[in-house]
Formats: sequence, C-alpha cells, structure tokens
Amino acid sequence: LSPEYKKFAEWLRIEVAAVIYHLFLAEDNSPELFAQAKRIHSLIPYTALKQVIRFANPAAVMAGVLDLFLAQPFGAKSLLQRIFSLALGDSIRSVQKSIDGLAAKINEPVFCEKIKNYNQCDQDIKDAIRREAAQDDLDLLVAILRSEDIKPELKPEEIGRAFNAYVAWNSAVENVDEELRTGAETFAHLKQLLKLYTRQRDKTMMLRMIEEP
Repeated sequence: LSPEYKKFAEWLRIEVAAVIYHLFLAEDNSPELFAQAKRIHSLIPYTALKQVIRFANPAAVMAGVLDLFLAQPFGAKSLLQRIFSLALGDSIRSVQKSIDGLAAKINEPVFCEKIKNYNQCDQDIKDAIRREAAQDDLDLLVAILRSEDIKPELKPEEIGRAFNAYVAWNSAVENVDEELRTGAETFAHLKQLLKLYTRQRDKTMMLRMIEEP
C-alpha cells in the first residue's frame, strides 16, 4: 500500500477501536450491550454462512444469504426475526427498568398508572385529549391527568397537586422555594415517564409486527 492508504488504514483501525471501546466498555449500558451482542453472535450460523459465500456468483451469494436469514423452517421464526426479537426484547426490558426507577422517584402511583393507561387507550381518546390540551393551552400531561376518560379518575386534591406541580415546572427558573422546586421536579419526572411509556409501547408494537408469521 502507498503511504496515504497506510495512514488511512491506521486511522480507520483507531476509529473502529474507539467505537468498540465506547460501545462495550465506556458507556453506562455497555455490559448489557455486550451481553446482547454475544447472544446475537450465538444465533448466527457461521458454518452455514461460510458455505453460502463460497459461491463465485454474487447473485447466488445474495440469494443464499437471504434464504439463510429469512427462511422459516416448519413455520418457525426466521433467523432475522429471532435477532430483531432478541434486540427489541432487551430494549423493552431496559425501558421497563428505567420506568420502575422513575416511578419510585415520583412516588405518585395513581399518576403513574394513569400515564400508563393513556399509552394503552384507543387512538380516539388520545386525539380528544390532545385537542383538549391545545384548546385550553395546557401541557398534554395535565390534560391526561385530569381526563375522566382514562382510569383511574383522580380526586380533586390529586388534580390540584398535579396542576400545582405543572405551575411550578412552568416557572422552574424563578423557583427558590423548596416545595415549588420539588413540584417542578415531580412534573419533569412525570413528563419523562410519559416519554418512556410511549417508547415502550412503540417497541412492543414493533416486536409484535416482527413476530407475526
């Protein structure tokens, strides 16, 4: 190789090593990611793959690889389905772990249950709540918590507590009072919880689609 190509190859080697280091060692979720990579690695039939890529004809190689990953012997899930199912299953469990930790911080079981039920309700109800939030110029989370269409229905004092937390969150920059700061943190955690439940629902729906025959 010419000196330029040698330098490029060395740079590429360092970059790949850095990416691998950050993925599998440096990040908080590196142990889980490494374990997932090992499980996916164990699913891939390298011996069969080696036999497929021995063909000189590129079209035959592509057809063989596709057959290897997409074949559903005796109606079982294909290799690609199993790989995606494994990755999504791990991701759903990771999101659930974050949800459990956040719910413990919030310490408002009724609020958390209502947010969870919102993500599982019919789209018509969701659209109605979104319209109501837009009409009243309210945060979507407040509209969810005060809605009578989603169980459990909150008591007046619980709705008041939720609205006070919303007000505190809206003026969080100026808050010096400890109680208001706590309310703002609670509302911020509730908004994050809504995002996590939405993410979990989307991943679960994707998993169901992948597992369809």
